[in-house]
Amino acid sequence: MKKTVYFILQHLCTGGVEICVTNVANALVRRGYQVVFLSLLQNNELAEIIDPLVKIDYLTPLKAGSNFSVFYKLRRKLLCRVALYRKLRKIRESIVISTRNEYSVMVSKLVSSDNLKIAQLHHDYIDRKGIINDFKYKYNRIDYFFILTDDVRVEIMDIMKGNNTYTKCVTVPNFIPRQISLRSNKRTEIALAVGRLSTEKGFLRLLDVWKLVDKQSEGKYQLYIIGEGSERMHLEMRIKELKLHNAVRLLGLLPNSEVAEWMQKSRIYCMSSFTEAFSMVLLEAMGNGLPQVAFDVRVGPRNLILEGETGYLVKDGDIETYAARVLSMFSDSNQWQKMSIASKLRFNAFSEKNVIDKWEQVFNREI
Repeated sequence: MKKTVYFILQHLCTGGVEICVTNVANALVRRGYQVVFLSLLQNNELAEIIDPLVKIDYLTPLKAGSNFSVFYKLRRKLLCRVALYRKLRKIRESIVISTRNEYSVMVSKLVSSDNLKIAQLHHDYIDRKGIINDFKYKYNRIDYFFILTDDVRVEIMDIMKGNNTYTKCVTVPNFIPRQISLRSNKRTEIALAVGRLSTEKGFLRLLDVWKLVDKQSEGKYQLYIIGEGSERMHLEMRIKELKLHNAVRLLGLLPNSEVAEWMQKSRIYCMSSFTEAFSMVLLEAMGNGLPQVAFDVRVGPRNLILEGETGYLVKDGDIETYAARVLSMFSDSNQWQKMSIASKLRFNAFSEKNVIDKWEQVFNREI
């Protein structure tokens, strides 16, 4: 009989981490596992995509969200820790998976050794000294540490060396739980970017790129940005300053089905982030046959984009080269066709089967 799998989540809002965890949970249910979400806060924006067989156990009656007083947030954090403490002490002979560092520390310390204990890293850690110290000294009872990319796995193994010889670090990427069927061959002269309108996504510098593209192409190509967030007003002001109102459109937050439609209408996918982990939207762009251009930041795009095959990695901050790569993709149809085919093949390397097979190898302690 297969063991019960517990995922510890802060909430069930529509964030990237929560969607990736839901994809895994749904896949495990299809393979016969009993899966339980331990959600610390009351919220379920993911109800439509969570398999009905996935059980949800809300550990507190508290609501998710940021529009609360500092006192409420501190009280909420304390109550969540107490509730999780009580739950973790009761779990026996199961698989316990933590999705955040603070929960991983608790799992390492509190969950009994008859359970398989797995920690996940969903974000870059490099500027967070406290987390690095936790990797060294507080993960020593975690059985497996799931890391999205090989290069970060090597870094963390080096950090743990001499301090934590017990935890096994394993590269386990994310996946998109479906095959993407291209419904239309009609592409328009549009470059697409998708993401939260926040500073780390770098959309302001993408506008600087587009000023060069617009000037050199004499207004032939357009940039569409899908997403919503705190940077919207700054982006609107910058579009006005650069006189790009005829070249750039902010489409706002769209349903997944409409995002997919725009991916199949566009010719290029543009990523301008200052920091990434494992970009699901970049992977989805590949599945839709979109060649990609991205700044070569510390981690993220370089783990997906095959330089010169599926797209281009540009030195971080090099606006001129980025614009030149975009223009070459638009103008060279033979190059675009080769990269489009290569992108779809690259997408297939991150299939649900390949990724979940690796999860099961860990569950069976075969790695």
